[in-house]
Amino acid sequence: MRLPRLLLGMTVAATLALPVVASHAGSAFGASAPAPCHATALAPTVGRGSAAAGTAYETLLITNYVKGTSSLTGSCSLSGTPTTQFGNFVSSGGLVVFRAVGPAATKLTIAGRGAMIVVKPGAVASVTVGIETAANFPPSKCGKAHVSRVRLRFQSGTTLYYTLKTTAVCTKLASTTTSGVVLGTRYP
Repeated sequence: MRLPRLLLGMTVAATLALPVVASHAGSAFGASAPAPCHATALAPTVGRGSAAAGTAYETLLITNYVKGTSSLTGSCSLSGTPTTQFGNFVSSGGLVVFRAVGPAATKLTIAGRGAMIVVKPGAVASVTVGIETAANFPPSKCGKAHVSRVRLRFQSGTTLYYTLKTTAVCTKLASTTTSGVVLGTRYP
């Protein structure tokens, strides 16, 4: 009698520990996932930040602002951990372009992040980036530079730009990290 109760308890606990996915790419009925989100349908904003152990964290929000006529129209999909690059906008030949500073952020593998999600109209997704304090590295190994922009580039080609408070990053080594996309706002 104890073993079945124990197994039932473990099954319930394991089920409750799993994150709830708001939308799956497909369903049992063979529905396909919506097309990948395009930058023109998304509003990038900076969410709440925090810091711990010499690293500042910023939550980058992605809002689908397309208005659909039903819960399915206007939906789009995002997945994976975007290539994240810190840098600045600069003038170049009469144009304003993004100039990357230092290596791309290290992609982190975190359970529950990076799976394909469906972003319905008005819904928010998020990616968390970490910025290690540049002063924690020897100057000769870091090559500190100031940046105020972040570029996220998803595998689908969707590219978003964010404006941050000016911060210092290393140009000679990866002093930044990024997590996979999630539905909703998950703060570090």
